[in-house]
Amino acid sequence: MGGREIHPVIDLSVQADFQQVLLLHLKSDATAHRATFQKCVWLYKGFAPEKWHGLRCTVYSRLK
Repeated sequence: MGGREIHPVIDLSVQADFQQVLLLHLKSDATAHRATFQKCVWLYKGFAPEKWHGLRCTVYSRLK
């Protein structure tokens, strides 16, 4: 896998929502083998417009 580690996301929060662009904060849990992983990610509708609605529904359903 090219030396990349897999970090299961346990916390996801929307930092900004501009309808066509989302800024998400992702966080994993710390384990005995690795520290907590945190990252902010910009997602843009233009990258996959046919999947945008489903992505937004998934993100907001996790926040309830």
